[in-house]
Amino acid sequence: MRPDDNHFKNLIKAAESGNDEAQAHLGWKYKQGEDLTAPDYTKAIHWLTKAAEQENINAQNNLAWIYYNGEGLESPNFTEAKYWYKKAAEQGDAAAQNSLGWMHYTGEGDSAPNYDEARHWYEKAAEQNNVNAQNNLGRLYHNGSGLKAPDYIMAKFWYEKAAEQGHLNAQFNLGLIYQEGEGFQTPDYEKARYWYEKAAGRLSENILE
Repeated sequence: MRPDDNHFKNLIKAAESGNDEAQAHLGWKYKQGEDLTAPDYTKAIHWLTKAAEQENINAQNNLAWIYYNGEGLESPNFTEAKYWYKKAAEQGDAAAQNSLGWMHYTGEGDSAPNYDEARHWYEKAAEQNNVNAQNNLGRLYHNGSGLKAPDYIMAKFWYEKAAEQGHLNAQFNLGLIYQEGEGFQTPDYEKARYWYEKAAGRLSENILE
């Protein structure tokens, strides 16, 4: 398919008529360079913004991604990235909630990290079974970020949620908690080995893929 094909022309026509799904899809095509010579980030931002302003969640996420990674820009724009992630997060999108939590955790786009906000958005996403958020939330509790002290029980809880779904980092982190005996009276090397082996298996699968 080329930009002069009928399908592409019809997509542009629908986008120009104000259809947010068409705008989001067209913006994504320009972002990915799908069936084009190369990505066109100027057009991608144009159409994704049109759709995002109509509360299209996919467009908001893709637009935030462009700004976060600085695709087609001189440098990342964390302020715009956070703005659009928050728009999608407020509509209940778990991926955006996790991304927004991460930006608050790292302090990207702000003068300093905001661990309370990070925990708030991680929890929103984790409760929707987003494994990345579950691992990130576990790490927040593990490190005691924004807390008076590490909370190993909550760290283990969220690591376990993600680990049971095959999240490699969560499996490793859970193994570490058992190895160090954090939150327990003594280390549990058998469980530590179990989760390390799970993580090693996932790593091997990823390499083979």
